[in-house]
Amino acid sequence: MATKMEVNTDGRVRKRLTLKEKKEILRLYPKQENDKTSKKIHRKRKFEEVEEILLDFVEENNKREESAASQEVADNCIANDVPIIIQSYRNEHISNCDETGAQYRALPKKTLARKGQKKKGGKVNKERLSVLFCCSAAGKKLPPLVIENWKKPRIFTKVKLDIQKAGFSWYSTSTSWMKTDIFEEWLTNLNNSMKAQKRTIVLLLDNFSAHRVGEKSNVEVVFLPPNLTSKVQPLDKGIIASYKK
Repeated sequence: MATKMEVNTDGRVRKRLTLKEKKEILRLYPKQENDKTSKKIHRKRKFEEVEEILLDFVEENNKREESAASQEVADNCIANDVPIIIQSYRNEHISNCDETGAQYRALPKKTLARKGQKKKGGKVNKERLSVLFCCSAAGKKLPPLVIENWKKPRIFTKVKLDIQKAGFSWYSTSTSWMKTDIFEEWLTNLNNSMKAQKRTIVLLLDNFSAHRVGEKSNVEVVFLPPNLTSKVQPLDKGIIASYKK
């Protein structure tokens, strides 16, 4: 028999619960504070309200199970997969790269105001830039790669800044996002540098679509599990956060 589905008023598609499933969840549903008994609560509520609570309870429970499964995969990756990959490399030959975005002209989300003071909104400035960071397990860092939508900002000309000697790479795209051709060029330059030094490194990174480029002779690219980079990626363990503070 096919599973019955229904669309709620908020547009969410949900499984229609059987009476047996509803009774079981009602039995497990926690008592609310300041109420005498959970049974009394459910008797007073309309059936639709009770069903909504049950469905929300099921969704929340599913989210917990998915989160637990993700954590299990992350733990396995850290304990088993990554050590096998990096065991033949020294710390100075183990690197991690990742991008982050910054809306550097955005207004603060919160502010101080007197009670009763009239609130004023502000237009959200979505001007942004992206920065790619790369560092090794030994602590050596590469010059950051910056992406903005201006190919040559006027401020660079005004202060007579030489990009070649600025200590970072500068690229431009219409969205200020990383693109495949930019990453390909960056990775090729890194590979050429390693080749000139007669070194081979392993590069850990997420599976963002722009990172899907050809293999390199002196850089072994290893993609971390999808949706788990915040749990297993070194740069997400405070390095990028310190840049944003």
